[in-house]
Amino acid sequence: MKKLYFLVTAIIALLSFSGCQKTCEDGYTGSNCDVEKTPVKMTITKVTVKSFAANDPNGSQWDIGNSGDIYIAITGESTTNEIWRATTYYEDAAATGSYSFNPTTPIDILYPTMTYNVVLYDNDGGTFINPDDQMGVVPFKPYQSGSLFPSVLTFSSGSMSVDVAVTYAW
Repeated sequence: MKKLYFLVTAIIALLSFSGCQKTCEDGYTGSNCDVEKTPVKMTITKVTVKSFAANDPNGSQWDIGNSGDIYIAITGESTTNEIWRATTYYEDAAATGSYSFNPTTPIDILYPTMTYNVVLYDNDGGTFINPDDQMGVVPFKPYQSGSLFPSVLTFSSGSMSVDVAVTYAW
């Protein structure tokens, strides 16, 4: 009888321990919460342009006698596939200034492991006769495995550098 009691007690204890699971922080899973999940979606809440080329490829100022009037767009892998375009711009922006673009509607990135671009433009009116100049492109992958899910991602290409503020969904 003692053996049966001991066996039943051992089985109950084993079952109760196997039913307990750790509650992992967002973005992690596994018995020790050490397995990083890939987000199913990321949301861009703000993009800050931190630097860009002071002159166009010919060495001239972006605007005659002035710096560029900058705005950005977010694109897919092809820079012609726009996901979002800023509706405002900064007039006579300094190449080493900091300029934030806050979308009125957050930008959902449904494929966080793919490559996207922040494209910087000089607002020249956007007409056929006077099109806006592309000032730079920064390609980026929103999700990088092992990066510990930072809320601000920093990317650069050439003289252009941007911070991208994001949130994650699993």
